Amino acid sequence: MLICSALEGTGIAEVWAAIEDRRLALARDGGITRRRAGQARAWLWSEIDQALGDAFRVHPGVAARIAEIEAEVMNGHLTPRAAARRLLAIFLGEDGLLD
Repeated sequence: MLICSALEGTGIAEVWAAIEDRRLALARDGGITRRRAGQARAWLWSEIDQALGDAFRVHPGVAARIAEIEAEVMNGHLTPRAAARRLLAIFLGEDGLLD
């Protein structure tokens, strides 16, 4: 364990050296490349999720029915799964096929 204090100016060089050693070790064994690739993949799916969610919410058919279907879920007349399937069917142009 390393201890440092910016106020006292102690241990900073040691902490920085430990950080650099870790970075070099990750670079040598490909860890940084793997982590960056994993981050890029996660960002890809995050962007897709966001874009699909945005498109879903503004879809005319979904927008016209979402408040009604949410109310049915909230009052217990429709399960969340059934509501999701109903809204997805509307979004995909398959209204009635997923019920």
